[in-house]
Amino acid sequence: LGGGEKISLTSFPDAIMRMAVEPKNKGDEDKMSTGLASLHQQDPTFIYTVDTELKQTIISCQGELHLNVSFETLMAFNNCDTKFLPSNVGFGSLQLSHILLQSELLKSSPK
Repeated sequence: LGGGEKISLTSFPDAIMRMAVEPKNKGDEDKMSTGLASLHQQDPTFIYTVDTELKQTIISCQGELHLNVSFETLMAFNNCDTKFLPSNVGFGSLQLSHILLQSELLKSSPK
């Protein structure tokens, strides 16, 4: 205590897999959102976001095994049957990617 040493913050790797998730039963949205929040609290590398443009809940994780373990945990502890779907790409993201690509091409072209 008071020795002047500071503890460095833990950094987590970026997620490498993204999937959309939705409950199989329409009445289970609350169970699913509670379960996703609980999973994130237990495992900070498990990230979920709600994409309002696509109207999808997107989960991001460290790979297929991480996804499967998270899925089983969600079903076991929250009694919420979910299904995974490929996540869509929003139109705004596509436009931004196209603009960035054009910018890089213009920078690299000979003058």
